[in-house]
Amino acid sequence: MKTNLSPKLRLIITAAIIILVAVLSLAANVRVVLGQDGITASATFAGKTAVSYTDIETVQLIDNLNPGSREMGLGLPWLLGGSFKNSEYGSYKLYSYNNCKLNIAVTYSGGVLVFNRKTEEATTALYYEILKMIGE
Repeated sequence: MKTNLSPKLRLIITAAIIILVAVLSLAANVRVVLGQDGITASATFAGKTAVSYTDIETVQLIDNLNPGSREMGLGLPWLLGGSFKNSEYGSYKLYSYNNCKLNIAVTYSGGVLVFNRKTEEATTALYYEILKMIGE
């Protein structure tokens, strides 16, 4: 099928795509907040998940997560966010930077939440903060 797009329209479409990719690159991030009552994890364009500290069953620091397949959410070369499914957790929520190999897995009454920070050091520090918040 041949399209008859003018060179000017092609240039406009290309520029719009480049701008969109640049905006995603600058804006996409993972945010994890340890509040008074629980953890809230979110990623740009991928929603958020909140877990009460009283609902937490286990907290694990995991290395080299296999994210599995994305069911719904964001999949960028540097960031994953949303609903994912793998053989270890089944369907779960993921908010993770791909360049950081450490993740925190929180099993709670509603499922599994996995997230990290930009660096392994920051992720490890967050893990210990969570343990303090739940009294472990």
